[in-house]
Order: sequence, then C-alpha cells, then structure tokens
Amino acid sequence: MSKNEISLGRRSCASRESRSVVLILCEGESEKLYLEHFKKRGSPVKVIACRSKKRNATGMMENCRMRMKEYGIDPKADSVFAVFDADVNDVDNIEKAIKMSQDVHLCLTNPCFEYWLILHFKDERRYVSEDTMEAELSVFLGHRYVKSSGLGRELTEDRISAAIERASKILSKDDDAMKCKNTAPSTMMHGLVTHLRERDTDSGAVR
Repeated sequence: MSKNEISLGRRSCASRESRSVVLILCEGESEKLYLEHFKKRGSPVKVIACRSKKRNATGMMENCRMRMKEYGIDPKADSVFAVFDADVNDVDNIEKAIKMSQDVHLCLTNPCFEYWLILHFKDERRYVSEDTMEAELSVFLGHRYVKSSGLGRELTEDRISAAIERASKILSKDDDAMKCKNTAPSTMMHGLVTHLRERDTDSGAVR
C-alpha cells in the first residue's frame, strides 16, 4: 500500500490514518458514483453499492452490520450511513430500520435518489415519477441521463451548495427517516453531504 492509500480495516491498522472513516452503503450505481466524488477530496470514505436481493431498508441495516465488522469500523470514532429510497420501502420497513439503525445514520430520499440530483439544478416541490426526473436531468445535462454515468463534470461546488440549501428548506438535518417518508418530495442527503464537506474543511482540503 502506498502512503497515499487508506486502509479502512483495523486488521491493517498500522497503515491506517488516525482520522475517522466514513462508511456509506447505498442501493445503486448512481448513488455510488455521486458519493465517490467526495473520495477524490482525500477523505477516507468507503462507498459500497448493495447488490443483494434484499435491498430494502432492513436489508441494508443487516448489510451495514456485516460491513462494519468486515472493515473494523469503530462506531465511537467512525461514521456509517445507509442511503436508500422511499419508493421501495413502506412505513413498516422504515420503522424497523430505525429500530435496527443504532450507530448507523439513515439517509432517505423520497421518492428516489434522482430527486436529490434534481435539487442541484432547481427547487423542485412536486412529487413526480422517477422517469420524469430522469427526463428533466437529461435536459439540464444536455444529454441523456444514465444512472451508470452520474452527473460527471456537472457536479460543481456551487451546485452542491445549492442542493443543500434547497433540501434544507424542506427538511432539517435533524429530521429522521420517518419524517422524510411522510414528506414528499424530500431528502436527507444534505446531512450526509454537509458532513463530508465539513471533514474536508477540517482537514484543510482544497475545494
């Protein structure tokens, strides 16, 4: 391992930086691509896309426990986030996930992750379908939006800041997953992204 690489597990703690780690589990490639943008900033961030059949909120909680053990995550020092969509989780499933979460921060978007991406371009208060959001993203990007490609160079600092501000007008960073489930549309992504950006500021990373 080179001096610039980061080991996430305590099993190789001799080469691991003393700085805390952020472990993020998400449902799909669009979320993973977006969040990996923050890895380029030098932060010790590990993003995992869940690929099991049980990709709902409770399934992600089970996956989180497994991954926390695998990477030697210390809940007292490190941060763990589970990113998922409201449209594939009913109220009962989210309630169970909240009870299971313990040291895991739930990060829900209602109805789906593309709503968070839309907020990078405009203030959207309508509850529309995922297909409609993807069509709108294609207009903003000037080419067809593809989940496996993400936003790319369109993901600027100004647009990230604008998305945080717009999302904060709907939900505060202290609101929980059930509030997000009952507020359509809404997202909790601004809490996670703010956390990642604050780590950059604390470390003196250039943005």
